[in-house]
Amino acid sequence: MASKPRLTPIFDKFKAFVRRKTPQPPEASNNIVATPPPATPIPPQSSDDDVAPAVPNAPDIPQPPVAPQKAFVKSKMFEKDIAVLSATYVLEENPELKRLIHLIVVIHDKDEEDQLISVLETCARFSVQLASATEAHRAEATEAITVFIKTVEKIEMVQLEGDAQSLDILTSMVDDEIAKIKSSHPPFARDRSFGTSEGLSKEASAVIPVPWVKLVIGGVVSLLNAVTQTRSNYNDMRQIAATAGEFVISCAVICSERTTEPSKELKRALNKFTRTLESIVVECDELSRLNPFWRYLQQNVQKGTLQGIGTRLNTAIELFRTESQVHMQLDIKDLSRKFDYAALNSLPNHPHYVRNEYLGGSRDDVLGYISGWIDKPNELVLWMHGTAGLGKSTVGQQLVHLLQDDDRLAGGVFLTNLTTEHPKTVIQMISKQLGEMHPRAIANISEAARKLNGPHSPLRDYLTAYIIDPVHELKYPYQLVIVIDGLEEWTNHESFLAELAHIPSSSPLKFVLTSRPSHSIERVLDKIPVQQYPLPPVSQEIVERYFNHHFERIDWRGRKPDQQTINRLATHAHGLLIWAATVRSLLSHESDERYPHVILDQILSSEEKVGTRSGEQLERLYRDAIATLFPEPDMREKLRNFLGAMMVLQEALPIRDFARLLGMSDRPAEEIQRRLAALQTRGDFKSDVIPPALQQFHVSFLEFIESTSAEYNGHSIAISSTNAHSMLANRCLEIIFFELLQSPRGQTCAYSELRGVEPYAVKFWPLHLSNGSSRPPSAPSTTRALIDISEENMRRWATLFLPCVAARFQDGYDSLDNIPKSALLYKLAMIIGKEDVTTLSYQLYCLEIAVRLQPINVGMWTALGEAYNRLYEHGRYNKNLDEAIGVFRHVLELISRKSANQGASNDHDEAILLHQKALVLVPAPHPGRSTSLNNLAYALQTRCEQRGASNDLVEAISLHREALGLQPAPHPDRSTSLNNLATALHTRFEQRGTSNDLDEAISLHREALVLRPAPHPNCSTSLNYLATALRTRFEQRGASNDLDEAISLYREALVFRPASHPKYSNLLKALAVALQSRFEKSHLPQDRDEVILLYRRHLRLRRRRS
Repeated sequence: MASKPRLTPIFDKFKAFVRRKTPQPPEASNNIVATPPPATPIPPQSSDDDVAPAVPNAPDIPQPPVAPQKAFVKSKMFEKDIAVLSATYVLEENPELKRLIHLIVVIHDKDEEDQLISVLETCARFSVQLASATEAHRAEATEAITVFIKTVEKIEMVQLEGDAQSLDILTSMVDDEIAKIKSSHPPFARDRSFGTSEGLSKEASAVIPVPWVKLVIGGVVSLLNAVTQTRSNYNDMRQIAATAGEFVISCAVICSERTTEPSKELKRALNKFTRTLESIVVECDELSRLNPFWRYLQQNVQKGTLQGIGTRLNTAIELFRTESQVHMQLDIKDLSRKFDYAALNSLPNHPHYVRNEYLGGSRDDVLGYISGWIDKPNELVLWMHGTAGLGKSTVGQQLVHLLQDDDRLAGGVFLTNLTTEHPKTVIQMISKQLGEMHPRAIANISEAARKLNGPHSPLRDYLTAYIIDPVHELKYPYQLVIVIDGLEEWTNHESFLAELAHIPSSSPLKFVLTSRPSHSIERVLDKIPVQQYPLPPVSQEIVERYFNHHFERIDWRGRKPDQQTINRLATHAHGLLIWAATVRSLLSHESDERYPHVILDQILSSEEKVGTRSGEQLERLYRDAIATLFPEPDMREKLRNFLGAMMVLQEALPIRDFARLLGMSDRPAEEIQRRLAALQTRGDFKSDVIPPALQQFHVSFLEFIESTSAEYNGHSIAISSTNAHSMLANRCLEIIFFELLQSPRGQTCAYSELRGVEPYAVKFWPLHLSNGSSRPPSAPSTTRALIDISEENMRRWATLFLPCVAARFQDGYDSLDNIPKSALLYKLAMIIGKEDVTTLSYQLYCLEIAVRLQPINVGMWTALGEAYNRLYEHGRYNKNLDEAIGVFRHVLELISRKSANQGASNDHDEAILLHQKALVLVPAPHPGRSTSLNNLAYALQTRCEQRGASNDLVEAISLHREALGLQPAPHPDRSTSLNNLATALHTRFEQRGTSNDLDEAISLHREALVLRPAPHPNCSTSLNYLATALRTRFEQRGASNDLDEAISLYREALVFRPASHPKYSNLLKALAVALQSRFEKSHLPQDRDEVILLYRRHLRLRRRRS
């Protein structure tokens, strides 16, 4: 008989659970040593406690083969750890659950042909869902388990004998029974586990329980429940839960390594800590239940209460540590070391990358230069920059390798797979590398991990605590080096580089940065002691060596090129190693059936036919390669869609899921991937997985396919990222709303039960749709794509979407009932907004869709602007700041239109509030600050004119003064700021009669007029302003020279303002009024006659225009 297929992972874990619950015979029970928990190994400690004793077997229960148990291991997420430990207690205490799991495993063992595997997987997932019930629903869960056991027993009696129809009937029966249980037991209608219920089962069923921390685990669970129901001070309360959770998890890690009963002293310390935690839980629960109005009135009081609770918690933790160390008589250093390693292992790992092959001696001159620079103590940063394809990443990887061998490396970061990562996360990755390479730094790193646990700690504190201080404490006689490669690909590089300016010259660190030439990088580095190193092209000799080295591995079938041919080929590289690497890949790739020498002749012929100029050879090589790899006309559009989808793909997908996302059959997708491998220069080729394009192709290839020169055989294949996003958005909508949610499964499934590409579509259609369409008013296609979706299905999607955003949404969220489709995305954004910055992108794209559905809703646009502002503050990426400013300006336009139509006074208040927010976004010396200052000042003046509030005018004058100070001569907008301030002062004079205001206004108008000499287009306006201010001073003081000058200025203004100007008649009237004032004082008849003439002209123009 054929051997039974390998067990699926979930059954491996179920069998482990059964093994652990069932006593074993002495002869089969080898002593099991707990697996060491830390990813960073702790030096071994010899102890008899590490070995579990043998236990007699119960003879009536068959024993399936299992993997050994493992000690509890801390993960990256303390909430998940709490859930895993809680689940181990549930499995320990629930006999019905034990019976159910055992029954499923026994049926699987009897199923020799694996016919029932899919049905049993469904049963297993639902079993774990029942096991993850909260304490409040434990009785209902037991009842549901009892009912479900009867369903599983029916499966045991079925004999399929290869009948597919019978299997379908059995599958439907199980699905129906599960649906009935869910409908009659509402608490289990949704999966409430952390991540997936299957994932929780895998971990919980294989973990050795840690009974000594059970009570404190329960306390942390209660704290987390309080966090989920609070509606204010969420971050403060979650910080308390996080502090307690991280400490308890660290205790669990340490206690899981000991199998002996804890001492009385340790139990006493645990009980004391548990009592403190219980009182904290009660207080937090009470605070979380307060009604919104009380919270609004007592916000500061509640915040202070939470701070006091946090202090008590920290005191209790320190007291427990002290007492447990003294009474247990443990080695204090050993205990601290375990805490420290647990903290280090909780830090994020750098993503795996495939190291480029370094050709020995090819860049030794560059490495020698960098080595010499490292030994010079004065400069903090070396910036190596060069065009794409020169081999910067290869040099960076080789440098990391060499520095690590010499114990001079603090960390190495390659940003190709970290393009949107927050600087704090990158700093933690470097810190983890530092601790792994220099263990003496771990104590300081773990201290940083304990102190800097909140989202609001400054980036500078992270850099200091996680890297600079630990390196200082190493006290090496030389500096360590951090290598950061691909800086220009990291959207948050500016905020990180800005912090380097604050590192003192005596720092124990040096930074080697690599990137393509970049003005934004150069602008920030100008403020730092930096050595620039332009990476030169490699010599032709090196390229020849490269070809000679790699050509040895190619089967030339007796036609290996001679040295002269290799020399010709190397000439066309122009020092670009990426060109040489691409040629080598094309020659050796299996998708091209031609002999390698034929391909080589074609490359040489193409290069020599048109001549090679530096900068064009890569484009030509890529163009010819695509034409050769994809000669069929019917593949052209498929290739464009395939590459476009890769360009905007958010996460790697199995190729079949990727094909479904494209609406393409599997075979052409697999064929395109196979052929594109010839152009892959990054990562390991995987025929069954499609990663985002940047992880597979060199950036020069991606720039080529986005350029207008991307064509072959006379047909363009240029890719528009907007069109690619639009294509994926439409496919995501089809997959969710017209395939999944139209099916019976889609009406009841939880997020953890989604299959294939469905999770991707649920998560990312808002992102693709917002990036694939423009904002209103030019986005009708966006709303058209959503018109055919029913209100009910949109709400069903929302229930699948929220659990993928954050784990806490798996335990429930605000009701979405009766929310119309047009407002649902906004509601989701508001729910998500309560989470931390890691969920901000989801909130942002929900708001992007919301404003497309309701394009004149001021509240939605305002929320979108605030989200972009938060994103800017998170990473200091200037593009997000520009987006925020642009959105706020649009909001102001909406308010202005609304105010013009309705005349609502509260619109002025809203406009001022938005202008104030916009001003915060542009601190000095931002070039847009003066404009924002003037805009806010103008809005305040308008409200002053409406309501007469003098404090608005005072603030407006102050703002105009600040704007003027930011525009010294010869700034082109200085004259405008001068007139703005003068006009505001003139208005205050009219309110208060203060002569100094009027005199300053006249002086400012004069300065503005000097800056607008004829024929300046605004010369007439400045003449008019000054004339009007002088006429006002004449009316106050009666000085004839002021009036004479005003008349002269009005006449000059008329000369420079054509009669067709819409305000020409206003100037005629102003001159007439001034002449009439002089006639009344001097009684000159020519003034009277001119007044009459001017009024007649004024009236004629008014009649003509009316």
